[in-house]
Amino acid sequence: MFIYNLQEMAKNLQSDYQKLSSKIEHNGLKGTIREDKLKEYLSKLFPTKYAIGNGVIVDANETQSRQQDFIIYDNFNSPKLMETESVQVIPIESVYATIEVKSTLTVDELEKSIKNIESVKKLEKTKPFSSPLIISSIIPPICMIFAYSSDTSLNNIVKKIDEFNNSIDIKNRLSIVCILDKGLIFGINRHGFKEIEIVPTDNTILVTHEDKLENNLYLFYLLMMTAINNIVMPPVNLMGYAEKIKKANYSGTVSNDRIIPDDAYLDIGNSVHSNINLMKNAAINSIPKFQKCQKGEFTKKEFTEFMATIIYQCMLDPNFTGNTIENPYQLVNFFDVNITSNEIIIIKKYYYNEITDIKEKEYADNLITILFEKYKEKTSH
Repeated sequence: MFIYNLQEMAKNLQSDYQKLSSKIEHNGLKGTIREDKLKEYLSKLFPTKYAIGNGVIVDANETQSRQQDFIIYDNFNSPKLMETESVQVIPIESVYATIEVKSTLTVDELEKSIKNIESVKKLEKTKPFSSPLIISSIIPPICMIFAYSSDTSLNNIVKKIDEFNNSIDIKNRLSIVCILDKGLIFGINRHGFKEIEIVPTDNTILVTHEDKLENNLYLFYLLMMTAINNIVMPPVNLMGYAEKIKKANYSGTVSNDRIIPDDAYLDIGNSVHSNINLMKNAAINSIPKFQKCQKGEFTKKEFTEFMATIIYQCMLDPNFTGNTIENPYQLVNFFDVNITSNEIIIIKKYYYNEITDIKEKEYADNLITILFEKYKEKTSH
């Protein structure tokens, strides 16, 4: 019954579009008709959790996509950042898929559609709030092209897509092309030629599927729904947007006369935590050294001592951070130089004369020299 309904729907979709568009000469109105008819038919098939809109997609960096014909987005949780009668602005984190809708797919229209798709795929998603399903949210939108017809064969379209894809990152490529009166183009895994790959990978190769009009809409619907039904869509992290554009401040203070628990830790970046009480006491005791450091007045020996004592304590001392040193290659940025936790430990051992190996001692000395020169360079202005 379901297959029969889709087949009849495909025939009616083509027939309705041809009847209406044959009476219209204005290309803009024809474009509106083709989109409205497809939206009407797809809306009947979509579960309530999906909505279809058109407009632009944005990310937390305030980057916008090109205008999209169809945006399939989360109807339950998606905030609409702006909405008029005809245009919507949807956050990238709420978008399941996009569809470029064409009357006749030409090479020029294909190129425009691919650029539109690339503009969506380049948008960056914010990290959602903690969730056991967090990994699924990084899947990019499924981007497709739907055309009622084309002026060339499916094989020629594939050749042009391959040509355009040479200058496009794999992650930014389209997933499905449906030419209603000809067939479909989609990806399969080249190892075995059995698994359909809606999300392009290094192993994806495009294939064509030619069939009758009514079967083409059916397969297009199956591929699209299979893909978007497997995307887990957590609510948009709006606080992440606020942080990115620096429009929200939700920091708080603790007055000096209040007692801070001994097990309270502060996240100071780079996955490093510091015990607040120890940090407070260390800061008070180290104020003269920090002032001297900022003025660029350290000698190389004083600089080494500063790295081996204060920097080591703040970043790595388990009594200070509350963490054991699990990753010796964790990066710490110091005066625009990325150094690892392991290198800070080496500097500490060097300062306390705990290194016996000559080569390791030479390595430590060279490392300190590089960091000291960078320090002097940054503090000389």
